[in-house]
Amino acid sequence: MRDGWVWRPNVDRELVPIVRSLGLACRTSGDSAACAKRYFAARPAAAAAVLRAVEAALRSALPHSLTARCSASFVTFARAGATPQNMHYDTVAQESRDCRAITPALGRDGMMSIRAWLPTAPVDCAQLLLANTTALYTDACAKRASAKPRQSASWKIFSRAEFEKDCAAAVDSRACSWFTTDGMTPGEMLFFRNGFVRHGTNFSMGGCTRMSLAVDCTTSSAKGREL
Repeated sequence: MRDGWVWRPNVDRELVPIVRSLGLACRTSGDSAACAKRYFAARPAAAAAVLRAVEAALRSALPHSLTARCSASFVTFARAGATPQNMHYDTVAQESRDCRAITPALGRDGMMSIRAWLPTAPVDCAQLLLANTTALYTDACAKRASAKPRQSASWKIFSRAEFEKDCAAAVDSRACSWFTTDGMTPGEMLFFRNGFVRHGTNFSMGGCTRMSLAVDCTTSSAKGREL
């Protein structure tokens, strides 16, 4: 996970009927977030199974020096292929720090914000695209947007030219490597550091919609273990 992301194929067959059912129930609801909230409120056992499977899979991908806890406040996304989403960084807990203190390296607390991404159907539309920019910048100052009056600073949306220029100048050969969720199926998970890995949604023809479930997690140093 220090390198940005981990793909976990065929994680847990127990998840397959849960996420498929969620997708069928909420795909055309018009408000996928509210629908998912109702779905899991009515099915606490399913919510517990998702949380248990995600935490177990994430912990198996982490070094022994780290542990993880995930939030039961699940997030769902219904993305239309005709309306691609800009490549961006998510707002995570570390954003409140000085940009010079936000680095890819782990501190003694072992804190990383990680998102688990789970498709509710085979992905053949509006694929999530990720660029592993974890090692692209030494700190977060380059990606900090200028604050507007009475608003806090947030992450910058880079233009294509800016992105290509930064990648071309990268010292680390792993910087800007790509991953696409095309072909992922229910039961699989993608974990990524959503405050460091730039991500967005691909354009797709044909009026299709892709739905996914996201679970946000935080790592910390395991008690009594050195990083």
